[in-house]
Amino acid sequence: MNINQLTKALRAGTIAPVYVVQGQERALVQAAQEQLRQIIPEDMQSMNFAQYDLHEVSLGNALNELAEPPFLVTFASHDK
Repeated sequence: MNINQLTKALRAGTIAPVYVVQGQERALVQAAQEQLRQIIPEDMQSMNFAQYDLHEVSLGNALNELAEPPFLVTFASHDK
């Protein structure tokens, strides 16, 4: 999925449970991360948004966090 497809999906309310953002163009990676961050209410971002630089953090550590979802957290899209 490219940035345009992500934008279109998020605007349509199609939100996947997990996104992995990668790429060589740093500006596009940051734009995708910001779009994803915006769909999460600010007070829930600390428990529902994580980003890792896999040059600094092992994939295993990132996957461990993914396997342990936050408890008692739900949210809905603000667009609906």
